[in-house]
Amino acid sequence: MTATINVQLLGHYTIRTANATLQFRTDKIKALFAYLLLQAATPVRRETLATLLWPEVDDGSARKNLRDALFHLRKALDQIDPNLSQQCLDANRKTVTFHIAACFVVDTVELAAPNPTVELAPLLGGELLAGFHVEDAEPFMEWLLLERRYWHNFSLALLAQWTEAYLQQSEPELAQQLAQQQLALEPWDEAAHRQAMRAYALARDWAGVAHQYKSCSDVLEAELGIEPSLETETLYRDLERQQRALQAPKHNLPAGLSPFVGRSQEVTRINGAIERGGYRLFTLTGIGGSGKTRLALEVGRRQLGHFPDGVWFVPLASADHVKDVLPAIANAIGLQPIPDVPLDKQLYGDLAHKSMLLILDNLEQLPEETADVVLSLLKRTAHLVILTTTRSRLNLRVERLFPIEGLSFPPVESENNWEQFDAVQFFVEQTARVGFEALKRDQDTYRTIGEICRLLVGVPLAIELAAAQTQEFPIRTVAQRLREGIETLATTMRDVPSRQRSIRAVFEYSWRLLSPAQQQGFARLALFRQPFLAEAAQDVAQISGPDMEALAASLWVKEQTSGHYYLHELLREFGLEQLHLHPEWLEATRQNYVTYHLTLLQDQREMLNKDTSGRTMLRLRQCRADMAQAWHLGIARGAFTELNAGADVLGGFYKESGLLQEGVQLLHALIEEVRAGPQTAGVRPLLANLLFQQASVHAEMTTDGEHFDSLQEVIALATAVNDRRLVVDAQLEQLDIMCRLSYFDEARRYLEPLYRAAPKQAILHQQIRILNMMGNILSEKQCYVQAEAHYRAGLALIDPAAEQMTAAGLQHNLALTLTMMGQLTEAEQLQEEALKIWQQAGRKISEGDAQLGLADVIRRQGEYDLARSYLHACLQIFEPVGYIHGMAGAHMALGHIAQALDEIDLAETHYQRLLDVRRRIGPGREQFQGWAGLTEVALARDQIDKAHALASKIAPLVLDDKISGEDAFWVILACYRGLAAAGDSQAEAVLRLAARKLLDQANQLTDPVASHLFLEGVPAHRVLLTTAHEQLPELAAGTNGHPDWRVHEAPRSFAHGALRPFREGNGRAWMNGAEEQGNESVTVCAE
Repeated sequence: MTATINVQLLGHYTIRTANATLQFRTDKIKALFAYLLLQAATPVRRETLATLLWPEVDDGSARKNLRDALFHLRKALDQIDPNLSQQCLDANRKTVTFHIAACFVVDTVELAAPNPTVELAPLLGGELLAGFHVEDAEPFMEWLLLERRYWHNFSLALLAQWTEAYLQQSEPELAQQLAQQQLALEPWDEAAHRQAMRAYALARDWAGVAHQYKSCSDVLEAELGIEPSLETETLYRDLERQQRALQAPKHNLPAGLSPFVGRSQEVTRINGAIERGGYRLFTLTGIGGSGKTRLALEVGRRQLGHFPDGVWFVPLASADHVKDVLPAIANAIGLQPIPDVPLDKQLYGDLAHKSMLLILDNLEQLPEETADVVLSLLKRTAHLVILTTTRSRLNLRVERLFPIEGLSFPPVESENNWEQFDAVQFFVEQTARVGFEALKRDQDTYRTIGEICRLLVGVPLAIELAAAQTQEFPIRTVAQRLREGIETLATTMRDVPSRQRSIRAVFEYSWRLLSPAQQQGFARLALFRQPFLAEAAQDVAQISGPDMEALAASLWVKEQTSGHYYLHELLREFGLEQLHLHPEWLEATRQNYVTYHLTLLQDQREMLNKDTSGRTMLRLRQCRADMAQAWHLGIARGAFTELNAGADVLGGFYKESGLLQEGVQLLHALIEEVRAGPQTAGVRPLLANLLFQQASVHAEMTTDGEHFDSLQEVIALATAVNDRRLVVDAQLEQLDIMCRLSYFDEARRYLEPLYRAAPKQAILHQQIRILNMMGNILSEKQCYVQAEAHYRAGLALIDPAAEQMTAAGLQHNLALTLTMMGQLTEAEQLQEEALKIWQQAGRKISEGDAQLGLADVIRRQGEYDLARSYLHACLQIFEPVGYIHGMAGAHMALGHIAQALDEIDLAETHYQRLLDVRRRIGPGREQFQGWAGLTEVALARDQIDKAHALASKIAPLVLDDKISGEDAFWVILACYRGLAAAGDSQAEAVLRLAARKLLDQANQLTDPVASHLFLEGVPAHRVLLTTAHEQLPELAAGTNGHPDWRVHEAPRSFAHGALRPFREGNGRAWMNGAEEQGNESVTVCAE
């Protein structure tokens, strides 16, 4: 058996067996062997070899020298095995061929094999034949110089491919090693520096990121005299932002507006119990106003560094049902609902392995079943810790109780060291804002403070209210009146614990100090469930500015830094009691409350589409609990007309805010209330509108079209009440569902009558939506010229300053179509404009769509690293909310990039993910993009049977004209290639159809530059037409070199005559041009 011969050509040139190193008689024989190895299996002419190594002698001498060298090469090989030269060297009178026998292990051969593995990375250690030089052989050295450059680039590309693969697999150490190996070969390689920076970021080594960036800057300055590229700068800034985001503790704890006083022992005990482990449920129990919430927040702040996945505060004071708990948790931690996935399943899955502290505040008003929800959270997670505040325990064996008493207060006999008691410190802190210097610092004053704190048994809320009275009355008067009030309550409320009697006493005492106007104003304010603005207080509670200031000064209401006011929940309960004691107050307040919130909602209609700052969305989010309560009250009061006027804004808010699950639940509850109430005038219009809004919001959460039928009820109700606007909106929503499910032909047939009637009958937003939808269908059907015309017609109808969101949507869709037409410069500009608008407005899904479109433009320009960064940013937006179409588009683009870089394994991963995501939509034809990508992967691996099987799935859809979406011609090209590789006769029909569709579109482009970009600037278009010229004999060169195929002309193309009514009158005056069309055939695309 022949011994293994290891040949190292990269780095120091050596030939070794297990026992010895092979030596050659001369360097030229060694050079000859290296050359033959690198040309293995390729016959090399003798005169070529002779000229390479002996250029300085005549031809006869050179050939003789070659014969001698071959003789000695055979002799050296036969020293290893007597028959080895016969196996390897095949020399005749004209050529020499070297065949690498099985016993050879050659580094370059191993690396050049299909799909080399990363275990070969050590072989990429140096220059080809490093340090090797042959005298008097200049042609050989020139050849060697070129080969060294080739293998240098080959090594860099292979290392970069492996590095990227490990980055994608989140293995930073291996990625870092490979990136540094690249830099050892070429220190100024910016792409390698970027990969190294990303690897450091994956490992959370931020110092490493900064060092790598500096190293990159230094070497570029020293070697090339340039600065890092924009791409490198952008990546570094992005990683800096990522560092700041990750290093900042994850939490949503509200900022404390005043110092945290006392409770040091409680904080220490609770923190110690959490950090020791053993228990994962901790419950703070105590009466209302005892400071449970403030204590829980302080504990949470002390725990920020102990929970990698954050500390999250979940306020539940406004929750009414146990079903509200999980949505509140999801909202607090920023978890967006995934379509078709139950929220509990999604939440349990998200929290399963996270190390997180949840603070569930104010559980007491929820039913006992809430304890079961808490227990389920603990059972289905491994590292979740829950801290709850409630007035009574949850009665779970796994719970660790911490009863919260009042702040420590001095006993009766105390005469000094007053400030060692927490309650006294807290009282002093509360009076400091009006100047504690005004109070005497003597024993009598501290003795009185001590008495007040004893009377109020250290309850913080009661102390806070009592301290506020020192602005108006001497401190001794405050103490006297409290003493009298508590004694009275002791005789009238014997069944109430003394601690609660103390709080009630301070409430009633403080209440009596308010003027009648202030009392009435506060009682009315108690209707608010969330923080409110001063204007809301004035409109709803009819309270004056001075009275509002007085309530804030006496701490009946508290002001936040945002300018909002809020009521402590215990004070709110007291206020509601007072409100219900005065029916005349209650009735007027409810009327004002409903009117205010419905007016607010309607006032935001234009702002939702115009405001790019995000303030409108934020304001509605902040008051949505009050908005929901106002709707419930409005239905109970029969305010159907007023409610109907704001229903579209309510639905639009929930769609754009991403609070989809919450919106569907609210709308469902409102619908049930309307159905259950008296069917008076105005009920049917409201019911129709609410059903429409519910279907529209629900459509964002699912792709199964289950809400299609409910829209039929909307149409029936709207028709009965002659609401043409709502009928058209519902029809358009149904057509949108059909498009989402890829029923484009069916959607087109139903859309055409609406399209013809739109200029005469539809209102502006419907006209714009019809144009946009028709553009989408045309683009999906590869009728790009007509699609472009429709998008531009829609934009002509819009006032960009007033309707920025609508304009951004049309710009985005237009950019997608221009990308398919090869007009990348304008497409990039439009996507950047849409991205800026959506980012500023806080519309995350739309932001991700714009990033996806921008990435596609950049990818087509060859900027793969930058495109990848955008695509990964998209997935971070899309995946948490389960946005299927966005995820599919991102994985398709990532697959294209990997394929372009010959990263076939990575391309397969992304195309398979694309296929998996598309399968969730439903219809099988939605899977053709994934099949196309996997066809290309199979062809790259010479797996012809597999490629043919995949292409055969696509072919019927191509021939039936069912291929839609971006990159449709890429899908058709992949189908053709898979069929043609296997010799399938369907290949010709697919190619013919593709060429005809391309030329139909090109012939409608009157601008020669646009036509050229469409046919030559899009790779798939160019390859299809080139192949068609070669394979289809009936194609003859025509005008401008395009095949002279006659294009079918539509009787009235949407891109021309049918758009006239939309265009005339500066894009605003809608003409009656639809009547002119009569019953003429209107075709969407010439086919």
